[in-house]
Amino acid sequence: MKKLISLFAAACLYGISAQAQVLPCPTVNAGLDQTICAPNCATLNMTLSTPINATTNYTISTPAFAPDPWGVGTTVTMWDDDMQGPFNIGFCFNFWGNAYTQFYIGSNGWMGFSPGQTATWVISGAIPNNTGAAPRNCIMGPWHDINPGVGGTVRYQMYGTAPCRRLVVQWYQVPMYSCGTPASQQIVIYETTNHIDNYILSKPLCTSWNGGYAIQGLHNITGTAAIVVPGRNFPTQWVAANDAKRYTPSGVPMTT
Repeated sequence: MKKLISLFAAACLYGISAQAQVLPCPTVNAGLDQTICAPNCATLNMTLSTPINATTNYTISTPAFAPDPWGVGTTVTMWDDDMQGPFNIGFCFNFWGNAYTQFYIGSNGWMGFSPGQTATWVISGAIPNNTGAAPRNCIMGPWHDINPGVGGTVRYQMYGTAPCRRLVVQWYQVPMYSCGTPASQQIVIYETTNHIDNYILSKPLCTSWNGGYAIQGLHNITGTAAIVVPGRNFPTQWVAANDAKRYTPSGVPMTT
């Protein structure tokens, strides 16, 4: 009896993703096909074009500014200091060591993976924060007080084919609360590699409200760990335009 063994990647292992313009789709090279006669065994070695690491920690880098189209996707009706969901991701995504198939959207610029998170506009401390004063288990892109109830749009859209899909959540031309200046930002999560891209088209500063505070980073489910873009945590005031940040999982390798 003969058995023909083929190797393929499982999409919910520890994610692939790729924005078409920036991240290439990971590929697996396991060498030539081999025919093995039972009961013999064989050791297969494979090479990944993109490393896949656990999402227990992350590094931050600055890729090219290459967002997906603005104003495209399923519209989510949102009001001031609101949270909506769950919505289906469309693939399995790993974040801070846990796997998710659904997500939530906060009107104040964050995307999360747990129900019942605070939708507050008040930013009173830096992250990590385990007091309940900040949304947890989320990507802050950034978290700041914006008001889609009076203008702009909030949308999400999936692109690509398995195992290289990506989900884009965007807040487009949403007015800053009190000041009214529009802010636009995108969060992109990738299948298989679990990379996260964060694009800011415009992040104005409204010093007359909430101290002008805004936080850009990743916050874990317990509020005990965070990865924050340098200079973009409480109480720093900052602005950004045509800005890109990438979070790459840096835990232990998930393949050997």
